[in-house]
Amino acid sequence: MLTARQMQMPGVELHANRTAALLALADGRPLGLRALPGWSGMLLLVLGLGLGVALGESFATLRRSILAVTAVLLLGLGGAVALLLNGVWLQTTLPLAGLTLMAGAAWLRRGAASQQQRQQIQRLLGQTTSPAVAQQLWEQRDELLSDGRFEGRLLAVTVIFSDTCDFTTLSERLKPADLLAWLNRGMALCVPAITERGGMVNKFTGDGFLAVFGAPLGKGEVADASEAIDAALAIQHGLEQLNRDLAADGEPPMRMRIGIHSGAVLAGSMGSSERLEYAIIGDTVNCASRLESSEKARQNGLCRVLVSSVTRDLVLQNGANTMNWEPWGSLQVKGRTEPLDVWELRGSAPAASPANPPR
Repeated sequence: MLTARQMQMPGVELHANRTAALLALADGRPLGLRALPGWSGMLLLVLGLGLGVALGESFATLRRSILAVTAVLLLGLGGAVALLLNGVWLQTTLPLAGLTLMAGAAWLRRGAASQQQRQQIQRLLGQTTSPAVAQQLWEQRDELLSDGRFEGRLLAVTVIFSDTCDFTTLSERLKPADLLAWLNRGMALCVPAITERGGMVNKFTGDGFLAVFGAPLGKGEVADASEAIDAALAIQHGLEQLNRDLAADGEPPMRMRIGIHSGAVLAGSMGSSERLEYAIIGDTVNCASRLESSEKARQNGLCRVLVSSVTRDLVLQNGANTMNWEPWGSLQVKGRTEPLDVWELRGSAPAASPANPPR
C-alpha cells in the first residue's frame, strides 16, 4: 500500500512536466501515446481471422503455409513496435492471436483431409505398389482422386498375367496350410519383382496374379514395357533359386507361366460404396491372359514367358538387344479376331558382338 509520502511528487518534477507539455503544444507535437479509434481494433480482428484462414488454406504444402503465417506474425509485431516508437498504440494481441488460431484450424482440417485421402488410396490400391509409386500417387492425389475414387481413364500400359503350373494337382496332395505357405513363397518372389520396378500387382487370381505397368501412373510406353520384361526376367532367375530352396526343404517344385502384352486399357475405380477396387479392363488384359494360358503343354523351363510382338517391339526401341527370343509365330487368341505375333522370352544373353547379332 502506497504511503502519503510516496504519493507526493516533488515540485521541481511537477514544473518540469508542465514545461514539457507546454513546449510540446507550442511545437504542435502530440502529448504522450495516441490510441486508434475503438472500431479499428474490431476491424483488425476480422482481418486477422480472414488472413489466418487464407494463409492456412491457400498454400499447396503445409510447410509453406506455416512459413507464411510465421512471416505475417513477425511483420505484425514489427509494425506494432514501429508505431509504438512513433507514439501510436495499436492493439495487435487479439488480431494476431485470431490469425494464429484460424490458421491452426485450417492446418487441422487439411491434416484430417490428407489422412482421409491417404486411406482412400490405400483402400483402392492396397499394399501392391512400391513406395516410390505410392509417393507419386500421394503428390498427385488431387488430380487422380474424385469423390474418393479414381476416375476412369484410358491408359497405355503393359500387362503381366501369371499362373502357377499344376496347382490343382498339388492342392490334392498338400494340406491347405502347407499349400498356402508354398504358394506364398512364390508370391514373395514375384511381388517385389513387380513393385521394385514401378509396377503394381492389381489383383491375385488364386494361384497367380495380374500386374500392370503404367497405371495409375506410368513412365511412358517404352519404359513401362521394358520394366515389365525386366520383372519377368527377375522372376525367371528367382525361380531357379526358389526351387533349390524348395528341394532342400522337401517341398514340390514351382513352375509358372507368364503372358505379357501392351496396349490401351480402361483404368479406374470399380464397384460400389461397400467395395471398391482399382480395375483395368480391355483387350490388352484379355490378350495377356490368353498368352499365359496358350498351349500349356508347350513348356520346357521353370517359367515360360510369352510376349506379344507389340511389347517386344517397344522393348527393342529401348535398346534391349541382349535377350533370348524364340519366335512362336502367330497365335489365334480366343475371343479376338486378329492373331497375335508371339515370342517366348528365354532369359537374357551376353551382349551380342557384330559377328553374332541378336535374333
